[in-house]
Amino acid sequence: LSVEVLAEVDSTNTRLLERARQGDTAPCLLVAERQNAGRGRQGRPWQSAPGASLTFSLGLPMAPQRWGGLSLAVGAALAEALHPQLRIKWPNDLWTVDAHGAPAGKLGGILIETQGHAGSSRHVVVGVGLNIEAPPALPDPRNPVAWLRQLDPTATAPATLTLAATALVGALKLFELRGFAAFARRFEARDL
Repeated sequence: LSVEVLAEVDSTNTRLLERARQGDTAPCLLVAERQNAGRGRQGRPWQSAPGASLTFSLGLPMAPQRWGGLSLAVGAALAEALHPQLRIKWPNDLWTVDAHGAPAGKLGGILIETQGHAGSSRHVVVGVGLNIEAPPALPDPRNPVAWLRQLDPTATAPATLTLAATALVGALKLFELRGFAAFARRFEARDL
């Protein structure tokens, strides 16, 4: 697994998918200090700023028997690795909860895309965006935002990357071997 860090990029997912289309399917963790065209589900923009957020993508070939539930498996693994108060809002968001277990704010998102290539496997790219610090301008209160330092004042982007990337690699390997069944209970415990 190679690890690359870029000061700025349009989208880490886009870069890794372009590499796969050109035949480069070597496992790679691509981290951007800033994304200027990051995106979430349904093409929604995802903003990032150096140190205040963490944006990265992991690309690697995979050949699971079934793909269903991959975003939930990834969400469960990330939530477990990052903080006990994190939950998964179906299908691909990480949310904090208040003392009563009610949704408090969106802390991050997961974007999974695949690219076909020769053989039975596909090249999967899992993009993750996490708020480490409060965004410069808080958005509409109908769409509450959360950040990791609310839960852990000592959190940093590099330390969070270590936790998240390690959990992500492990989750993808386990998912490839055992599918969503290996994550069903873990997801249920974190399902918002």
